[in-house]
Amino acid sequence: MLATGLGMMSAAVLGSLAAPLFGIGGSPALALTPAQATAGSTTVHHYEYVFQPGAVHVYDMDGEQALVQTLTVPDADGVRGVMVDPAKHRLYISHGGDGPTGSFDGSLLAYDLVSETVLWERSYPFPVDSGAITPDGGTIYMPTGENDPSGVWNVLRAFDGEPIGSIHGGASAHNTIVSLDGNYVFLGGRDYDYLDVASTATNKVVQKIGPLAGGVRPFTINGVHTLSYTTATEFLGFQVSSIVTGKVLYTVEFPGLPPEFHLSPPSHGITLTPDERQLYVMDTPHETVHVFDVSHVPASAPPQIAEIKLSSMAGNESPCVYDCGRSGWLQASRDGRFVYVGDSGDVIDTHTLKIVKTLPTLAQTREMLEIDWADGVPVASTSRYGLGYVTGPLTEPPAEEPPGKPPIEEPAHKPPAEEPHGKRPVTVSSGSSSPSPASSTQALSSSALVSSIGGEPGGATARIENLRIRPDTFKSGDSRVRISYTDSLARRVVLTVQRALAGVLSGDHRCVRRLPHTQMPSRGRCTLYMSVAAFTHNDVAAMNVFGFNGRIADHRLALGLYRLRVTPAFGGRAGSWRAVSFRIVG
Repeated sequence: MLATGLGMMSAAVLGSLAAPLFGIGGSPALALTPAQATAGSTTVHHYEYVFQPGAVHVYDMDGEQALVQTLTVPDADGVRGVMVDPAKHRLYISHGGDGPTGSFDGSLLAYDLVSETVLWERSYPFPVDSGAITPDGGTIYMPTGENDPSGVWNVLRAFDGEPIGSIHGGASAHNTIVSLDGNYVFLGGRDYDYLDVASTATNKVVQKIGPLAGGVRPFTINGVHTLSYTTATEFLGFQVSSIVTGKVLYTVEFPGLPPEFHLSPPSHGITLTPDERQLYVMDTPHETVHVFDVSHVPASAPPQIAEIKLSSMAGNESPCVYDCGRSGWLQASRDGRFVYVGDSGDVIDTHTLKIVKTLPTLAQTREMLEIDWADGVPVASTSRYGLGYVTGPLTEPPAEEPPGKPPIEEPAHKPPAEEPHGKRPVTVSSGSSSPSPASSTQALSSSALVSSIGGEPGGATARIENLRIRPDTFKSGDSRVRISYTDSLARRVVLTVQRALAGVLSGDHRCVRRLPHTQMPSRGRCTLYMSVAAFTHNDVAAMNVFGFNGRIADHRLALGLYRLRVTPAFGGRAGSWRAVSFRIVG
């Protein structure tokens, strides 16, 4: 039955479209704790978790950012990093020293989110920092700290925290990201001018990105891990690089770094919205966040579209064990509605580009992430780093428009009508050896970085065949509708509901909802598929048949044309997807 899949539902990739597509409106729901809000319901609720020494504060994204719960986590002082495995209900907190080894070593704490109890805590003979966990929840990559010159990332078995290997990366191992497919781990050394990329299969570095403007500080990557956005020590601004070639594409520098500014990272925060259209970058000396349109990277440099003044970031975090300077941090929500600003406490609405709330505990920490709940359990999360989540092609083949429907004119993110008051100019330069746009978006061969995702271990092939939805035109709530397909292996599949929107082909052959005024005239019409929700189903290796009534998380799909994409996964790798169209009628 579909209910089984909905119990594991993930958040929508483009939740910013959810309200108009589902017709949701009115006042926010009552602010409830995750367990209260989700018990017995498949509705997905979104919560921001803010970490301070010994405590975790939980805010309701759907309830005007209200504080709904404070969890006590014993001994979690000096928090260096946080990670979540939703499937196992586990929260991991790395805390303690960040180097050099032997001076003040670190610990890892595992916490059960459902029972709200500490499962175990493990101390190490090495320091810790901001680690990352693989999507299957099996492995943690733990850096030895920004003050440890060894440049070692220890590989930990997530079940019990046991060290099982190591990777030698750049000096002062600090920030860490695992790619969405779980195949690569990105290693940011504070005192190393390259961003290292290692294979999770071999635990060996397979690519170096740079040289960069300085030692790597906060960074983010796009969903198919072909582009990186990095900040650097002693550099006010950010850089865009091709992960494929390892070369810097664009350098964007903000003016006016005060000589008296005492914190080493003046841009200590960077995050992508999940649709990869906006980039937010910290400007700590001026207590500002700069917003850029990155929807045309790498073909063209990102233009700035807004400058948002933050609440005060003066002084130090409190309570705080050490490393207390309020340098900032940025993390986009999983559905793209909000950007959370550590050390100022501000919550930015990504549609209005205005601050809608200031959270007092977030003003005193740089450690936060999102956890989404449904049916009494966690179902999805972000990392500390707001990543891009676009894992398929951005353009779709042209399709015939519904009769009488003109192209939709509104852009997914509308820039401000006027330049923000007092906005300072930024300096943009291109890398000396920038690859062509085509080469910088293609995947590397398996011998270099990006391996094929079509196969299974042992040579089997991930196949979905004979996909149907019958009837393919129905009213929301119709209990007769069935989804059917044949799967080649027993596995978990992801089913994504995408709405078909009329679009136009831009000058660079991308399907967009509206051409910016600076682009070439339209090259023709196309159909743009925008993801609105996703859920999972545990398949058998045969014909799979289950019901679908046009409701997602208790919400009706709005009238219109949709596509259902079915993507098989095995061993953390995605196979070739199949799609079928359907229409919701009145």
